[in-house]
Amino acid sequence: MRRRSAGAAGDTRGTAPLRGVALGAAAILGAGAVALTAAPAATGATGPPVASLNPALASFETQPVRWHDCQIGPNDGAGAGLDAAGAQCAEVTVPLDYANPAGRTLTLGVSRLRAADQETRRGPLMINLGGPGGSVADLLPEIRGLLGPAASGFDLIGMDPRFVGRSEALDCGPALNREWVRGGGPDQDSFERVAATQAATAQACAVHADVLPFASTRNTARDMDIVRAVLGEPTTSYLGYSYGTYLGAVYMQMFPDRVDRFVLDSAVDPTTYSPRPLRDTGDLLEAALRDWAGWAAGHDAQFALGTTAEEVLRTVDRIYEVAARRPLTVDGLRYDASDLPGLLMAALVEDGEEAAAVMALGIRAFADAADGRTPAANPYLDEFLAGVATGGPDLTDLIHPRADRAERAGGDAAGGGAGWISALQSAQLAVMCGDVPASRIAGDYLADIRRHHKAQPHVATAIWNITPCAFWPVRPLEPPTRVAGDVPALVVAAELDNRTPYAGSVTLHRALTASRLVTLRDARVHGVFGGRSPCVDDAVGAYLRDGRLPRADLTCSRPPVPPGSPPV
Repeated sequence: MRRRSAGAAGDTRGTAPLRGVALGAAAILGAGAVALTAAPAATGATGPPVASLNPALASFETQPVRWHDCQIGPNDGAGAGLDAAGAQCAEVTVPLDYANPAGRTLTLGVSRLRAADQETRRGPLMINLGGPGGSVADLLPEIRGLLGPAASGFDLIGMDPRFVGRSEALDCGPALNREWVRGGGPDQDSFERVAATQAATAQACAVHADVLPFASTRNTARDMDIVRAVLGEPTTSYLGYSYGTYLGAVYMQMFPDRVDRFVLDSAVDPTTYSPRPLRDTGDLLEAALRDWAGWAAGHDAQFALGTTAEEVLRTVDRIYEVAARRPLTVDGLRYDASDLPGLLMAALVEDGEEAAAVMALGIRAFADAADGRTPAANPYLDEFLAGVATGGPDLTDLIHPRADRAERAGGDAAGGGAGWISALQSAQLAVMCGDVPASRIAGDYLADIRRHHKAQPHVATAIWNITPCAFWPVRPLEPPTRVAGDVPALVVAAELDNRTPYAGSVTLHRALTASRLVTLRDARVHGVFGGRSPCVDDAVGAYLRDGRLPRADLTCSRPPVPPGSPPV
């Protein structure tokens, strides 16, 4: 990891008392790790700094941050895109350890798209697309388009969290080039093989044991507040998706007087957040698989997976059975039984026609491999297979296809992009293992897999499995944050979300007693605001523009798809 040193006096962990926390499931992804070590020529400075409420952090909150062009060298296509959109970039220095601000420091990469009318702008709108391990700084132009008129009153701020993207990187190397959410069990031998892989992953990260204790959601929230201060703003607004809802809720607990308008979309349950973030999704995933099987049966002439849902599910089961005996070669790569749950989980996030077709073509390829045939190439196979590398789609997929994100990060998901995959997985694990302690009793995980395997036969081996956090070289420094309070916020959720289940959004809404909940009925999607439903977009837009929360909780529907429309 690249580091820079600076100084500050004092000893503190934040400006508000510790109150607890917790996150839930993650939409897994980022756009790569590019550590900045030098700033291009400056083109402008921040506004006047806000007086610090914490003398120990004053030198960080009042640092002279300079805005400059974003492109770093001729191969930085994302930076060139930011420059073309009129964005600016900067580096902000923060303490590695907020309990020792005079010690080592980190450099964060921050991007900004200023509001067109600076006289009437509301202030900053900070954005987090999920993860943990998700980069956002490169995506501000696309996010502005996604938000539409709701973004017009704000300076959009993309802070890449510590160890992510344009911030200083933490990379555990090739051991994390494939997704760590892997299936193991229910038999002892399979479980032990995957457990050994998870232990090796943790061991690969041990080289960073000096900084791993400081990778946490609470420290990311503290970093956000430093960025707010150097922007010269007394408060900040915020839009967070998936894991970003947990980060936003933690910020609300730690800095309630700095909160302006907060939108928390597809929320993690703050009471059950753990290093097994998908453990509450099993029943929803199995239901989604059955729904998809019914769809595929209706398209048997195209995909030849079966004429009934039961036949389609038997095709899936046959793939699992063969993969347990021998690896399956698809698109030149070998996949074993531990890979299959992650592929299904990634493909089942969305309920649209295109997502169903992507999954059907992927399953067709694996069925051919299981039957001893060479799978035929198809245009969606790469998209389906990307799930095993990245853990499936997250909110950045609403903006860029995964292959484009890989290119932006300097490689491709199949090979040349190994560095961006390992970097995003490293950052993700560092935060998840740094937030909540994991059980170190291997038998507990195998017992959980066996307990749930009958009801969740296609996913239980992954969502209940042991993770690298069970072998992590360091322990969390702080207890989880308990989320509660009466600071206003708008919570948005899809009723059938199987990445961060709807029940988590309800729990968060109840914990934030001044919040309102906007529900998208009968929708299996992850990430709601930004084009899913005019009803949702209007409610979020009104809140961001005017500060008006709905008078009561609101339930919305997606508009019907007109006959003959292309798949969405």
